[in-house]
Amino acid sequence: MNYINDTSNPESRREWLINRFEFNARKQNSNSQHQIWRRDNHPIILYSPEAIITNLNYIHNNPVNAGYIDQPHHYRYSSAINYIDEEGLLDVILIEDIWNNVGYVHTG
Repeated sequence: MNYINDTSNPESRREWLINRFEFNARKQNSNSQHQIWRRDNHPIILYSPEAIITNLNYIHNNPVNAGYIDQPHHYRYSSAINYIDEEGLLDVILIEDIWNNVGYVHTG
C-alpha cells in the first residue's frame, strides 16, 4: 500500500509533511522523492574516556538546550536518569568503569 497517497488516513498535516519531505529530498539531491531523516550527520571518534563523557553529556543535555525540559534526567527516553541511580523507561548499560583506559585509541 502506498501510505503517502492514502487519503483515507485522516492525518491533518498530511500535505504539509509531504511537501516538507519532498523539499528535503530536493535539497539533498536525493535519489528518492521524499526524505525524512537528515543525511548530514557527522560521526565523532570517541578516542578517550574524556571524549566519551563529553559526548554523553552533550546527548543528555540536548533536550535541555532545546528548552523541552529543565534537567537532563527529566527527559522520558534519556539514559540520564540511569546515571543518577534511578531507573528509566529503557534498558541501559551504564558506562561506569570508563576510566580504566581499556578499549580506547591512544592518540598522543
